[in-house]
Amino acid sequence: MKTKGLLFTFSFSLLLLIITGCKSSDIDVPFSKFKTDKNYLRAVGSGVSPDLAIAKKIALQNAKSELATSIQSVFNQVNTSYFEQYGVGATPDLSQKIEGMSQDIASQVLSNIRVADQKYQKIKKSDHVRCFVAIEMSKQDIGRVAMDGISSAAKNKIDIDEAQYRKIFDEALSKEE
Repeated sequence: MKTKGLLFTFSFSLLLLIITGCKSSDIDVPFSKFKTDKNYLRAVGSGVSPDLAIAKKIALQNAKSELATSIQSVFNQVNTSYFEQYGVGATPDLSQKIEGMSQDIASQVLSNIRVADQKYQKIKKSDHVRCFVAIEMSKQDIGRVAMDGISSAAKNKIDIDEAQYRKIFDEALSKEE
């Protein structure tokens, strides 16, 4: 019994020594605090490549993809709310037209992004570089482009109340934080 106790104490002490000897290392992710706020939609992307320019292109594409997802999410919320409130007599055809219009507008919006910052890290024991890119877009610009798209939609015979759509859109965009 005494040897079991001694063995247990030894094992427990060894385990404590191993645990205290292991140091956790935090991974430094640039721009982890770069978030959407009341004025801007923001996104961060990263890319890895042996070529710096390619790493940056990958990072930018990933950030744009994240931003596009956020913008498309806003449009989905707006379209759902709009049809719930004002879609009396709405047809599936009208719903599809507005959804298609929203996707077109969301892709146009991405042409107005601004690269806020970028950082590079050399990957240890490798010839690769990791690039982090932070991008942002003014919510005001998003609203302007969206409403320009809505105006052109009206010209294309999409029956939509621009003022009501704008109101719902502004509400949904202001919730994105």
